[in-house]
Amino acid sequence: MECLCLFLSLQLFIQTATLTVSMSLSAFVSLGMLYMPKVYVIIFHPEQNVQKRKRSFKVSPALLNPLMLAAMWGCPIVADLW
Repeated sequence: MECLCLFLSLQLFIQTATLTVSMSLSAFVSLGMLYMPKVYVIIFHPEQNVQKRKRSFKVSPALLNPLMLAAMWGCPIVADLW
C-alpha cells in the first residue's frame, strides 16, 4: 500500500514538472518568434532599422458636416423640428 502511495505521488510530481516545463518552453518559443525578426534586423541590418514615413490623415471639412455624416452612415435625414 505504501508503495502505491509513493508511486502516485511520484507520478503527480512528474506530471506537474512536465506541465511547468512545457508551459515555460511554449512561452519562450512564442516570445522568440515574436521578437527574433526585430533582433535580427537590429543586429545584422542596422541600416534597415529606420522609421518609415507616416501618412497623415486629414479630415475634409465636408465630412464634418452633420448631414454628410448622416448620409454616409445611412441615417434618415430629419428636417428641422421647429
